Amino acid sequence: VSRSEIMQLLQNSRPDVIGLSQWTHNRHTTIALARLIKQQLPDSLVILGGGHATHQAELILQHHPEVDLVVTGEAEQTLPELLDALERKACITAVAGLVLRQGHNVHRTAARAPVQQLDTLPYPARYLDDMLYGNQQLQAEFITSSRGCPAACHFCASPAFWGRQVRFRSAGSIVDEMRFLRDSFGLMYLSLRDDTFTADRQRTRALCRELLYHKVKLFWNCQSRVEA
Repeated sequence: VSRSEIMQLLQNSRPDVIGLSQWTHNRHTTIALARLIKQQLPDSLVILGGGHATHQAELILQHHPEVDLVVTGEAEQTLPELLDALERKACITAVAGLVLRQGHNVHRTAARAPVQQLDTLPYPARYLDDMLYGNQQLQAEFITSSRGCPAACHFCASPAFWGRQVRFRSAGSIVDEMRFLRDSFGLMYLSLRDDTFTADRQRTRALCRELLYHKVKLFWNCQSRVEA
């Protein structure tokens, strides 16, 4: 997306709140985009979320005034609560899972409890019709069916982001999403992006049984560890 397209989009929609997903590979781009947003809409609230923002929240807020606050970890509950508090003009420090400025200091609100029932979360691809300047099929082919990893590798940030508890979606929920993606986007190849997909052997077997039962003829891959 070009700078002129972004500027045009900002001027046309003039959002009050803008959320940017920051991971290590796009950390410079998101900061540059936040700076552009503040230049165009100085009264807007710029929020960062995602893996890099979660682990570097204090440093980001100390060095980048164009970022107003960071939503840490899982945001499915935090973001709606934050938006509701903003609409009511309530104090947002009561919202768990935030890192924000208070005067010259950076303040971290209460920790947000992780979502336990992952089957209750909607499929992300249901919202791709609202996407601009993106490849729907490319975005849709990735699925996450669990959160967390039973391992604790020194080189990996997963335990610090998700916690050490591994939470799983059911086999039925995964297959339903796979069928939805196939029928909605014509996809025949999907990628299951769990840190260790086969951590639960019984769930893996149940998924394969569900795929056979429903005759879901798809190619798919997953990630795991040698001992799992």
